[in-house]
Amino acid sequence: TVDFYSARSRRSLCQDLCQLHEETPAVIEADVSRLMHACENRPKADATRLAPVMSSYEREEARAFGSDANLLDRIVEDYKALGLVGEPANKMLCYLAAVSRLMPEPLSVMILSSSGSGKTALQDATLKFCPPEDVVKVTSLTGKALFYKERNALKHKVLALEEGEGATQASYAIRNLISSGEL
Repeated sequence: TVDFYSARSRRSLCQDLCQLHEETPAVIEADVSRLMHACENRPKADATRLAPVMSSYEREEARAFGSDANLLDRIVEDYKALGLVGEPANKMLCYLAAVSRLMPEPLSVMILSSSGSGKTALQDATLKFCPPEDVVKVTSLTGKALFYKERNALKHKVLALEEGEGATQASYAIRNLISSGEL
């Protein structure tokens, strides 16, 4: 970890880079200064969510899919096409939770089952229905990791934890942020 606002940390980085790249300190220090300047003057990302651009064909296809009387059956069939069979109720619950990420009060799901029962397969299949930019998948979290995220970093996102063990330290934070409507 490098703290660019710490002279000692920058100096250490520059020394390491000088050795690694066999370059003079003046060149490396100038590059680090330019990097810092570029980061500080970078335009802030627009916090508003841009709607995806759809062609008229895609829009009609989406309307037909959403208004299909057999919508739930089609979703279960899509899971089967991804190789996941059985447990249609669990599939629907996970799908609805993932889609609810766009609502003011999204659903939360914790999949609990014995080892080797298909929890990861269900999660992975569900995440395939979400745009990749809306998925935050992590293997583990520390107790305070979520509190250090920017305020809306997880807004309208699916936070997917690989294993329950990876969230043991963060279980309090997760429950707290869900209860307060932040996650």
